[in-house]
Amino acid sequence: MKKEFTFYEFAGLLVPGVVFIFFGNYMLKEHSPKGLFDFSNIGDSAISLIIAYAAGHLLLGVGNFFEKALWYFYGGMPTQWLTKPKSEKLLLFSPEDNQKVLDKIHSVFSQVDGKDYGRIIYNVLFLKKLTERIDIFNTNYSFFKGLTVSILLLSGVAFYAYGYKGFILVALIGLISLFRMIHFARLYAKELYLTFLNYQES
Repeated sequence: MKKEFTFYEFAGLLVPGVVFIFFGNYMLKEHSPKGLFDFSNIGDSAISLIIAYAAGHLLLGVGNFFEKALWYFYGGMPTQWLTKPKSEKLLLFSPEDNQKVLDKIHSVFSQVDGKDYGRIIYNVLFLKKLTERIDIFNTNYSFFKGLTVSILLLSGVAFYAYGYKGFILVALIGLISLFRMIHFARLYAKELYLTFLNYQES
């Protein structure tokens, strides 16, 4: 069965894997002149892409644990902020718009305090083919999740290769990527709920 290589696989899996393999290899050249791969060699480059794709899957697994820890600190994922009283829901909407979205949700679904309606709402919108913009934000979120984990792991390699200065520099880049990850998570939740708010059942 033929399967096309999707943009999600490129952005969410291959790119973080390539970043980790390429820059990890570059840093390790400080201690081994040849490094692990010779990217000027076509054979090594092809093999490294395969390894990078596999590494992307492993990074995604690590990213899932990282994601859970991150959003636990925030009191839940952005899609949960609306229905959790102690959440940072005002970061998504004004109080008035927040209530409008909640009223629309409760008029369609049973009201359960603290419930994450994000997945249910996404499924409804997906069936109506209204998730194009939402998917863009989700793809960017997945990309930066993988990239953040990749860079933060590389900070350990940087410490080994360059000492604490290298560690600090790479870790700062990782923090920038983390902020972008959080930014797109918020945009995803906001776009999801606004699309649902403006959606009219035909």
